[in-house]
Order: sequence, then structure tokens, then C-alpha cells
Amino acid sequence: MLQVDRIETYYGETQALFGVSVGVGAGEVVALLGPNGAGKTTLLRSILGLTPARTGTIRFDGYDITRAATHEIGQRGLGWVPDDRRIFPTLTVARNLSIARK
Repeated sequence: MLQVDRIETYYGETQALFGVSVGVGAGEVVALLGPNGAGKTTLLRSILGLTPARTGTIRFDGYDITRAATHEIGQRGLGWVPDDRRIFPTLTVARNLSIARK
């Protein structure tokens, strides 16, 4: 389902991931664990095209998504639900009374 093969990712000239490979099969549940700074978030960002890998390949559901745009990866059904509770920190909730009365 998801196959990451020897990716290397950089922030500018600083290398963050060194030859990372991981696979997730259909129906599997996988946990990504490690200390702060180990590259967990960078790996997810690389898979989703937010911080593209410079080398290696990423395949999802049989398609090479290594160089795909983030929106194209999302359209294929791959997404990320962050655990941060401030997902939309600038949005507010307003009640429209005219809609609520209908």
C-alpha cells in the first residue's frame, strides 16, 4: 500500500533523513515512534510532498508519488491528521440565526 525506499530529505543543506525505508501493507496499522529530532515528522512531510525527498522513491497504492504535488497525493487518498489541537487557530465559530431557524 505504502512503500518508502531509501529516501533522503534535506532542509536546505542540512540532511534530516538518511536512507529511510518503511513499508505499510493494506490493512496494517503502524506506529512511528522515536525521540524528538529523530525524523518522524520529516518522514511524514516527505511522504506527503511537503518536504520532498531528494533521493529514493515513495509509492502509494501502486503509484510513484515521489515527485507528486501534495494536493495530488491527497487526491489519491493519502493524508495526515495532526495531533495538535491548534489545527485552525485563527478560525472562529459563529452561529447564523437565520439558518438555524429554518
